[in-house]
Amino acid sequence: MGGAASCSSKLVDIVSDVEIQAAIKSIQEWEDTQKAGQRATQALRTVRKDSFRKAANELNDKGGIVERLGGPDRVHDLIQAFYRKLFQNPDVRHFFEDLPSDRMRSKQMKFMKYLVGGPRTYPGNLRCKHLYLVQERGLDLQKFEVVQGLLLDTFKEMEVPQDVVDDMLVNVNHAKAAIFTPNADELVTADEMMSAAEELQNPLIARLGGPQAVQLLIQAFYKKLFSSEELKYFFVSLSAERLRNMQFKFMRYLLCGPGSYAVTGGNMRCVHSRMVKDNGLDLEKFNMVVNMLVNVLDDLMVAKKNVREIMSNVEAAREAIFTPGPDELVTKEEMMAEAASLDGDLVTRLGGPEVVYDFISRFYAKLFNDQQLKYFFVLSAERLRAKQFRFMRYLLAGPAAYAALGGNLRCRHLPLIRDKGLDTDMFSRAVDMLRSVILEMGTVPSDVEEEIFKNVEAAKEAIFTPGPEELVTREEVMEAAEALHSPLVDGLGGPGHVYNVVSSFYARVFHDEQLKYFFSSLSAEKLRAKQFKLMAYLFGGPDAYAAASPGGNLRCVHARMVKDHGLDLEKFNRVAEMMLITLTEEDAPEHVVAGVLKNVEVAREAIFTPGPDELVTKEEMMAEAASLDGDLVTRLGGPEVVYDFISRFYALLFNDHNLKYFFVLSAERLRAKQFKFMRYLVGGPGTYSGDLRCVHAHLVSERGLDEAKVERAVSHLKTIASEMDLPDDVVSEIMRNAETAKAVILGTDVPGVGGRASSSLYARLGGDESVGKLVDELHTRLQALPNLAHIYDGVDMAVQRSCQLAFLRSMWGSGTGSRPGSSGAAFALTTEIAHAHLARGRSLSAYHFRTIEEVLLESLMAQGTSSELIAEVRCSLGAGRSLIYPPNAAAGCPFVSTLGMDDERALEAIIASQLTATTAVEVSSGASLTAAATIGRPTIAPAGAVQQSTTSNHMARGSSQARSPDSSDIMCDAGGVGSSSNNDSINGFSGGGGGGTSGNNTSPGPLAAEDEALLDSPLK
Repeated sequence: MGGAASCSSKLVDIVSDVEIQAAIKSIQEWEDTQKAGQRATQALRTVRKDSFRKAANELNDKGGIVERLGGPDRVHDLIQAFYRKLFQNPDVRHFFEDLPSDRMRSKQMKFMKYLVGGPRTYPGNLRCKHLYLVQERGLDLQKFEVVQGLLLDTFKEMEVPQDVVDDMLVNVNHAKAAIFTPNADELVTADEMMSAAEELQNPLIARLGGPQAVQLLIQAFYKKLFSSEELKYFFVSLSAERLRNMQFKFMRYLLCGPGSYAVTGGNMRCVHSRMVKDNGLDLEKFNMVVNMLVNVLDDLMVAKKNVREIMSNVEAAREAIFTPGPDELVTKEEMMAEAASLDGDLVTRLGGPEVVYDFISRFYAKLFNDQQLKYFFVLSAERLRAKQFRFMRYLLAGPAAYAALGGNLRCRHLPLIRDKGLDTDMFSRAVDMLRSVILEMGTVPSDVEEEIFKNVEAAKEAIFTPGPEELVTREEVMEAAEALHSPLVDGLGGPGHVYNVVSSFYARVFHDEQLKYFFSSLSAEKLRAKQFKLMAYLFGGPDAYAAASPGGNLRCVHARMVKDHGLDLEKFNRVAEMMLITLTEEDAPEHVVAGVLKNVEVAREAIFTPGPDELVTKEEMMAEAASLDGDLVTRLGGPEVVYDFISRFYALLFNDHNLKYFFVLSAERLRAKQFKFMRYLVGGPGTYSGDLRCVHAHLVSERGLDEAKVERAVSHLKTIASEMDLPDDVVSEIMRNAETAKAVILGTDVPGVGGRASSSLYARLGGDESVGKLVDELHTRLQALPNLAHIYDGVDMAVQRSCQLAFLRSMWGSGTGSRPGSSGAAFALTTEIAHAHLARGRSLSAYHFRTIEEVLLESLMAQGTSSELIAEVRCSLGAGRSLIYPPNAAAGCPFVSTLGMDDERALEAIIASQLTATTAVEVSSGASLTAAATIGRPTIAPAGAVQQSTTSNHMARGSSQARSPDSSDIMCDAGGVGSSSNNDSINGFSGGGGGGTSGNNTSPGPLAAEDEALLDSPLK
C-alpha cells in the first residue's frame, strides 16, 4: 500500500494536469477518427459500383474527363478515396456524417457528375441547396477551401494528370461561385424598396428622380456587390431576413445620412465589428465598395451635386466604421493596474499609474482621430486592447519587457508594412503625436521624456530593420556559390568566404538608415531570393544572374524601387561603397575586388540606362506633334520628322554617361517628359504652363545639373540637326527655344525677355500689403490648430509679425533680381526658425513644418494666387525645409542641441556652421556635386559613374496635399534633362524643390539692413 502510494505520488510529480488533459484529448480525437472511418465505410458501401459506373459512363465523351481519368472504374475509386478523406477531417466531416444513406448516395452521385461534367449536369440551384449549411452550419469560403484541398490531395495520391486536374478545378470553381453568390431573389423587391424610399420623404430622393430611381440604384449596386469575388463573401452567410434588412438600412444611410440611421438605434462600428474581426473587412475592401458605388452612379448618370451629397454620407460611414471609439480604450483601472505591475521606476518618475493612464489615453485619442493613422487600428476590440497594454509596456519598460511577453516587433508589424503602407513617415507622424501629448501635459520631466523616446527609437529600429533570421543560411549560400563555378569565388577563397561577404554586406544594408527601407517591406521568401540573385550577379556576372532568374531584366525588376521608393544613382553608389568595404574587410585580392566591381558597374548600367522601349512610340509622338499650333512642325518636315528628331536625341541622352542618370524615372514619367520636351522645343515656351526653374531646382541644387551639362544636351541637339540636314531657320528657332529653357532653368537672364526675370517673387505676390495679409491669416489659422498652438504661447504677435515679414522679404526678395531659395534666404529662414521656436524649447518637427506649408499654400489658393506663383512658393519652402531638417541629420532637426542656450551669438554661430555643412559643395572630377558634410567614409566611383550629392536622399513617400496643377509632376521639359520628384526624404523630411540654389552658393548671403536688424534678436 505504502509502495503504491509512493509510486502514485511520483507519477503526479512527473505528469502535469495539462499533460494529462492533452493525453485525454488525444485519445478522444483518435476515437472520433476511428468512428468517423467506420461511418465512412458504411456510407460508401451504400453506393453500388454498377450504378456509379453507369452514371459515369453517360458522361464518358470522347476525349472528356472520364476517358482521360481512365474510365468509370477509375472515377469510382477517386470519389471513394475523396469521401474517406472528408470523413477523416474534423473541420468538415460534420457536414456529411449525419446524413441518411439515401441522401449520402445521392450526394456522391451528384458530386461526381458535377466534377467531371460541370454545371450542365446539375439541374438544381446550388445556392439554395447549400443555404442551410451556409447560414446554420457554418459552411464558408474557408471550409470550402479545406474540401478543395482534400480533393487536390486525392488527385495527387492517385496521380491524376495535370490537364485533367485543371479541367476538374474549373468545375469546382463554378460550384464555389454558385454556392457563395447570393441569388437575385435575395434582393429586396422593387415595390418594397420604392415604398421604403417614399416613406423617407428626403429631398435627395426627389432630386435623384423619385423612389423608382432609388430602387434602380440600390438594385444595380447590390447586383455588382453580389458578383464580386472579393466582396460577396461578406454577405453569403446572412439569413434572408438580415440581408433584406441590410439593404433597407444601406439605402437609408446612403440617402439620408448618419442622423437618419442613428434613429434606427444602429451603431455602424458595432454592426461591422464582426466583419472586421472575423471576415477581414478593412479600408481597402471598403474602398472597393465605394468604387463600385461610384461606377453605378456614373452608369446611371447621377448629377455631380447629388453624387457629392451621397459621397459625403459614404465618408461619414467610413469614419463611423473605422474610427475606434473611446469605449475601445482600456479602462482607467485596467491601465493603472498594468502600469503598477511594471518593473523599473519610470512609471513613478512619470507621476504614477494614474498619469500613465492619462498619457496613453490622450495618445490613442489622437491616433484614433488621425486620418492617416487610424486605419492601422482596424482590429477587433480584444486585439486593440491588447495593443494598448503592449504599447504601454514597451514605452515605459523598454524592449526587454516586451520581449518577455514573447513579442517580436518586426514580425508583428510586417503585415502593416507589406500590406497597409506603414513606413517611417507614418511612424514619425505617430512620434510627433507622442511629443504633442507630452507638451500638452506639461508635467513630464525631461529625463523621463528622453528615456521614453529612447524606447521609441528602439521600436523604430526593431520594426524597420530586417533581422538576421531573414538572411539565407551559410549552407545555402555555400551550395549556391559552389554551383557558380566562378573564378571570383575561387579567388576569394571558396564558398565559405562568399558567405562571409554576403552576410556582412546585408548586415550593413539592413542597418543603414538610407537603404534598409528598400528591404523592410519584403516577405522573407522574396528577401531570401534577392540575396541569392545578388550573390549570383556579383560573383558570376550577368550570365549567372540570367541562369538564376530566367527572363529576369534588372531594369524591370528595379522599376518599382525607382518609381515608388526613390532608388537613384546616389543610393546605388552607397550600396557599391558598402560592397567595397565588405570585400576589403574580407581581405579580398585586388583582382577579385576588380571583378566584383566590374559586375557592379554592369548592374548599374542595366538598372539606370533607359531602353529603346521606354521611348514614346512613333504613332504617339506624331499625333502629339500634329496637335501643336504654329508652322514649325511643318517647316521641320512634318510629324514623322519630329518623331525621328526626338527619338534620336533621347537615344543619345540615354547613352551619355554624363546625362543619362538624370532619367532614373518610372516609364510613365519618362514618357511624359518626352512629350513635354517636344512641345517646348518645337512649340516654344508658350506651350508649357509650369515653372521650368522650379521644376529643375532640385537637379541644380543637389544633383549637379549645371551650365556644362545643359550645354552638353544642347550640343546633342545640334549634332542631330546637322545629321538630319535641317533648314537653318528651323534650327535657329529650335536653338532659341533651347537657350530660353537653359536660361530659365539656371536662373540666368532670358535672352530678349524682361518682366518675370527681373521681378521678385515677393513683388509678384503683391508686396508688403498682400504678404502682410497672408501672414495675418496664417497666424490665425495656425493658432487654431491643436498641434501648433503651443508654438505661439506667450509670444508678442506684433513682433512675430514683423519678424515673419522680414523673413519672407529676405526669402522671396523685396527687390529686383532676387532668387527664391538663395543661400541668404535659407540662412534667414534657418535663423528665424531656430531662434523663434527651438531656442524657446518649442520643438518644431518636420511634421509641424509640413503642416505650416500646407496652411500657407491653402491660404494662397484662397486668395486666388496663380498656380505658377504657388509652385514657385512651394520650391522656396522645400529649400528651407531641406536646410532645417537635412536628411543626413541623425534624428530630427540639427539644432536640438542648441535648446536652452542663452548666448545668442553662440547659437547663431552653430546655426551658420550647420548651414554651411548642409549647403557647401565642391565640384568633383566628374563635374558633379558631392556633399562635403557627408564625407567620413570611403567613396567609390567606378568608371563611368557619376557621383551624386548625398545631402538629400529621397524616398518616394508622398508630397504636400496643397498641390497646384502644374507642379504635381516635376519633370524635364527642355534641354533634355530629367528631374527627381519633390518628395519627402528617407527620414520623413523633404529635400525636394531645392529652390534654385546653385552649386557655387556655399555660404550664407547678406540680408537687407532693416531685415537684419529685425532678425538679429527675435527673442527680444
